[in-house]
Amino acid sequence: MKNKKIGFTLIELLVVISIIGILMGLLVSQLGGILGSSENTKMQAVMRSWVIQLNEYKNYYGYYPPFLYQSSEGSPIMLNDPVDNQGRFLYSLKGKEKTESGWNDGDSYEIENKDKKEFHSFSEDEFDADGNLLGINSLRILVDHDRDGMIEMESDVVDDILNSLSPDYDKEEMNLIRSRIDQFSVINEEIAFYILNDNSGVSNVFSWNIDKYFE
Repeated sequence: MKNKKIGFTLIELLVVISIIGILMGLLVSQLGGILGSSENTKMQAVMRSWVIQLNEYKNYYGYYPPFLYQSSEGSPIMLNDPVDNQGRFLYSLKGKEKTESGWNDGDSYEIENKDKKEFHSFSEDEFDADGNLLGINSLRILVDHDRDGMIEMESDVVDDILNSLSPDYDKEEMNLIRSRIDQFSVINEEIAFYILNDNSGVSNVFSWNIDKYFE
């Protein structure tokens, strides 16, 4: 009686390799989504903590840091602006200047926090590997100038947000948003942060709740 040869044929091996490749592709895709979601959730938590502390600042001084009033109410302030808005933002909440060697008592941005009061103790998790705030390249801030408790975004700002959101939602959902554009354009907050796209992989993160407009 002849012994049967045990093993895989070349075709069988190719089939197995193909299946493994498909499964790995699905796994990497799902893992990427999970990691992206995790980074977005972390960034949103950071931004909401900044909102809380900036409101503490406003309760103390009666207004938000002066640099946040550089533009009109519905137009955002960027933290990567050449006039060093990042340094102004840090000084506003920390009452100190951040340098490569740590925090010091400099007064370059004293106008932003005259009493040098600490409203927020920044942790290492709020900075990237280069020592900049998370999302610095695309972080935007909106402020309620007229103190009516809401921020009405300018039309071009709304368009930028919708264009950034469109790849994440289907046509029906985007049509729903556009049918509610008047409500969507108004943020019922006095200060708000958002990121549309960032090189760190974080995208479409908002300190306020925009999901309600898709429900």
